Amino acid sequence: MALALSIIAGIVCFLGGLFYGILPLREDDMTGKQKTATRTVSIIVFGLVIILIILGDNLGSWIAIGAAFVGFGVGKIPPLQKFFAARWKIFRPKGAKTLSPRKAKKRAQAAKK
Repeated sequence: MALALSIIAGIVCFLGGLFYGILPLREDDMTGKQKTATRTVSIIVFGLVIILIILGDNLGSWIAIGAAFVGFGVGKIPPLQKFFAARWKIFRPKGAKTLSPRKAKKRAQAAKK
């Protein structure tokens, strides 16, 4: 049971860290939806770690914390940030005009001609 909880916590915290990593670091560059989403994700990740600590699952809590840091590091990879920003509007910085994949492909084909 403890191993399964540790694995689930690690996956959830990795995804939370990934989410944080993909979003802009500065709050001025975030939209209102991004600010709300970061608050929600932080409550979930922090709450999960606190629950693991209260349950006495030290290994699970360290796995969750480490997974969040690894997810954040992975999310800061620039090509990954561009990929997510091009596909989903929630990951675009405030004021950014990122093209959808279909429009970007059309512009690339038009530039080749």
